Amino acid sequence: MIAGTRARPTQIGELDGGRTDRVQRIADTFTAAGLDTTVSDSILGTIWDKLLVNVATGALSGITRLPYGQLYQVPELEACAVAAVAEAMAVAQASGITLTTTDPRQPWIKAGEGMPYEFKASMLQSLEKGSITEIDFVNGAVVRQGAKCGVPTPVNQALVACIKGVERGLTHEQRN
Repeated sequence: MIAGTRARPTQIGELDGGRTDRVQRIADTFTAAGLDTTVSDSILGTIWDKLLVNVATGALSGITRLPYGQLYQVPELEACAVAAVAEAMAVAQASGITLTTTDPRQPWIKAGEGMPYEFKASMLQSLEKGSITEIDFVNGAVVRQGAKCGVPTPVNQALVACIKGVERGLTHEQRN
């Protein structure tokens, strides 16, 4: 368990939203092993709800190099996070994905709940190690899906571009 995080239930489910014996057996097995697991009737919505939390904070923490305590003190960063989340929500809606999130500010708030001041998003941790990040699977996923369904994603595109630039700078530094 990462310091500062609290145990959250694991959710699993079938992509079509069905509640099969197979997925229930897996959930029961995980729960019996000590991993609190529930079956989601809308796993794509569950995945996108989680994605929204990462969209809100990961790239911004990596670009600014700020841990959560400092990140949450800059109103302009919150505004950028909320704009990125709003784009992702529009992409999900255009893709027919049902979210439980209704306010684009919710993922920003949720990401910081219970986190220590010095907590660093995984993108920042990767950059500090000189590694590439998961940007292609977070904000990049929003950009790709947005292109498929005709939803503009300029904020997420800018965040992807900035992280890619930071990653390029790291690889350049490592070669010299």
